[in-house]
Amino acid sequence: MALTHFAQNRFALDLNAEDLRLRRETIPVVALRETQHTRQIIEAHATFEGWFVLQVPAGSGDLTVALALGANYRSLQINSVSRVPLARLHSDVGKQAEDASDQVQLDGITLLDGGVALCERDDALLTIHPTPQARPTICRVVFRPLARR
Repeated sequence: MALTHFAQNRFALDLNAEDLRLRRETIPVVALRETQHTRQIIEAHATFEGWFVLQVPAGSGDLTVALALGANYRSLQINSVSRVPLARLHSDVGKQAEDASDQVQLDGITLLDGGVALCERDDALLTIHPTPQARPTICRVVFRPLARR
């Protein structure tokens, strides 16, 4: 890491934090708004503690966000599901996050003790339902893969 920083400064390389993250997971995501929907693959980035953080734009509480976790995992551990105001995303996220676990619906996923989730099918979904917000938010899901599909 020190050598990378040295080379970045010495040769004025245009590197950012995304370029230095090696561990990533791709998650299929569907966003629904009334009669419209869009599908995307969004990258979750590893933390130092072995968790992955997936951040999905959720609009101003008008988007339903569905994560196709069964496509990648047989089981995983879910640490938290929260909403973060977009304007506060790069500040102290822990203090700005609002718990959204009461807005979560599991389809084809059985939740066990300790946040362990068993994906019974490859089309298992974790859906975060909208709540009216005064400003744009990000849905933030922190998870750890246990068994891959």
